Amino acid sequence: MASQECGSPQIVCEGISVVYENEGGLGMALKDLHLAIHRGEWLAVVGPNGSGKSTLAHVIAGLSPISRGTVHRIDECAVTAAVMQNPDVHILGSTPLEDVLFTLKTRVAVLEEATELAMAVLGKVGLDHDAETPVDQLSGGHKQLLAVASALARNASVLVLDEASSMLDPLSRMRLFSIVRDLWETGMTVVWVTQWLDEAARAERLVVLVAGQIAYLGTPAEFFYGRSGTGNAPCDDLGMVPPYAIQVARELTRRGVTLPLQPLTTETLAQAVYAL
Repeated sequence: MASQECGSPQIVCEGISVVYENEGGLGMALKDLHLAIHRGEWLAVVGPNGSGKSTLAHVIAGLSPISRGTVHRIDECAVTAAVMQNPDVHILGSTPLEDVLFTLKTRVAVLEEATELAMAVLGKVGLDHDAETPVDQLSGGHKQLLAVASALARNASVLVLDEASSMLDPLSRMRLFSIVRDLWETGMTVVWVTQWLDEAARAERLVVLVAGQIAYLGTPAEFFYGRSGTGNAPCDDLGMVPPYAIQVARELTRRGVTLPLQPLTTETLAQAVYAL
């Protein structure tokens, strides 16, 4: 859990529709979508390819025009930053330090102060030792961490990550997730768009998009286990395969093993089995 409880709505999407042109004419990426994002929460967004996940991420981040509806930003002074699937689109400097300094130049006029702040920001994502490393020598994971550092340099309170881990190796994916998790623990609002259900299972709330509409909105536990914990869960109805730890827990339940909790991760599965 985050260090602070989720508060009132921070960004509210009311009746959002996004229309786009394709070879066959017009299509709809989002259809009359209603969604409130609460201050300090971790919200995961999943769905099949073409479901509108990236479009929703861009709308929340203020990067995509909308065809109909309204996006209310309750605190107009709050900064929303986005980290996209391809980290190269974010990078403007030749080194991590130069890149963050470029972001800071509108906030800090004195170079010495800006450099000190930039190093502190890079330290938060574990890139302070690579501050002078040429960007083209950084791994994909380090580039994504640099994108997060740039968001911190903007003093963002809402971080939207659009499949930021999808192009990373497992170790880099875990590192990115862990660092963003640490930021969330300090009170940052996180919208995590992902194709990995094991990541989505760790969220506070889960949104599933299908054909531009919300097919499920609720807790991961209810999504994977169902409201009563028996029978078909929403993930089954939507044809989505739960993470391995949840598959194991559900199979144990089917075999008559009563677990003390509904595990959502390998860690909580181990705790549940150990407690038997």
